Amino acid sequence: ELPFLSMCLSIVKINNSRVTYASAAMPPLLHYVEKDKKIIEIENHGMPLGAMKKFSYQETIIDFQPGDAFFLMSDGLPELFDPAGEMFGYERVNNLLMMNMDKSADEIIEIIKTEAKKWSGERPPDDDVTFVIIKNKY
Repeated sequence: ELPFLSMCLSIVKINNSRVTYASAAMPPLLHYVEKDKKIIEIENHGMPLGAMKKFSYQETIIDFQPGDAFFLMSDGLPELFDPAGEMFGYERVNNLLMMNMDKSADEIIEIIKTEAKKWSGERPPDDDVTFVIIKNKY
């Protein structure tokens, strides 16, 4: 018999300018809105998959316009520790995104990887560090 298993997960379904988002115990989806030059945190409070037999997961419908971007991450990125034991934090992630939204998705990924590595130094992460950026160019 298997021990208790659960999984955290985000699902993003893109259909033209309409995006459907659902989450099972993941950090907020960060939605950069180009026309307002701001980031909106979209939090869908959901239990990890497998934690409860019946749980109603929330879906959020989002308008995804040209110039907008989505940033999804595991909690391992904001929970990276520096040698002094301070966490990288969600605010630092948001600030990095805001300062670099004029760059390509590949460039933003490299900037965040570099900053995270500088932050943590030689200390290995305590958790997986996973993130994805999706930019709407059209």
